[in-house]
Amino acid sequence: MVSYICIIRIRLNITSNKLEFCIRLSLYLFCGVSFAGFILLPCAAAAIMIIMETEAFTRYILLEKKYSPNTVSAYAADLAEFDAYLEENSLPADERSVDFNMVRGWVVSMMEKGSAPSSVNRRISSLRAYFRYCIRTGIVKSSPVERQGSVKEPHRVTVPYSVEEMEHLLSPELYEGDPDGLRNRTMIELFYGCGLRCAELCGVAPGDVDFGRKLLLVHGKGAKERYVPLHDRLLSSLSLYMDAEGMRAGNANENLLFHKNGKKLSPTLVYRIINKYLGLVTGKMKKSPHVLRHSFATHLIEQGADITSVKELLGHSSLVSTQVYTHTSLGKLKSVYNRAHPRGTKE
Repeated sequence: MVSYICIIRIRLNITSNKLEFCIRLSLYLFCGVSFAGFILLPCAAAAIMIIMETEAFTRYILLEKKYSPNTVSAYAADLAEFDAYLEENSLPADERSVDFNMVRGWVVSMMEKGSAPSSVNRRISSLRAYFRYCIRTGIVKSSPVERQGSVKEPHRVTVPYSVEEMEHLLSPELYEGDPDGLRNRTMIELFYGCGLRCAELCGVAPGDVDFGRKLLLVHGKGAKERYVPLHDRLLSSLSLYMDAEGMRAGNANENLLFHKNGKKLSPTLVYRIINKYLGLVTGKMKKSPHVLRHSFATHLIEQGADITSVKELLGHSSLVSTQVYTHTSLGKLKSVYNRAHPRGTKE
């Protein structure tokens, strides 16, 4: 049982809460074994069933739904949070026994503990997806989560970096003296030039760069692939970096960007690098790879790109997702207002 739990944790990067919950179930198992016939107590049998169903669900979304390992890990952690809540409150953990009041109590508990509304909504979504899976597999007939709505989130506008800030961020002088400067600048060029997600950037291989057609093959979420154009300055930066590292275009077995020990870059390290360099050029509070992606989309739309094209470049399946990135700067709004309003100041 312990080895089985460890395998799950290593493969899906399950949090310590999940591991602790599994270990407690293991104790139930050992305490429920009789010397005569090795019969499990009902509570132990139900607990093992929960573990098996949760693992089957995570395997389903990983292998069939093609969710990324990070997403699967988040789902598993959210389900573990709900399991822990039921255990702490001595509530039945069997899927057939869970009702709306238990779900509602869990949501209230999270809000009382100060969890961010976005985190609460993500956990509700994870639980809703799990019970839909349970309906599909015949474990339950109805979901106790469907009546639970989302928690209201405060409206926050992510302010993109200005074109001037991006030009400063990409100036070669900023990276002088850094032994990894060429790699780091190439990384930022790819984020801003292609609108990549962090996981997508970490997965880029030299073979994904097509210098002849000026395209980058991006391996996106859900095992989806897309091509993103590469402008000439980005191609020049990629060529310079790949020559310096002795890479061959067309080799799909290497990582384009890697750690000095040769290993693939982790999202955590990428975040630290981006945060460090953005701190040198901007006073904005939020400094992350995602804001570079946001800036990529915003600048394209401000220069006249249509939202459908931007949707394809970002790898979104729905325009609703793309609209989040279409924040227009206050300066742009003022300019439009002054040109369009009868009493505005004409430029």
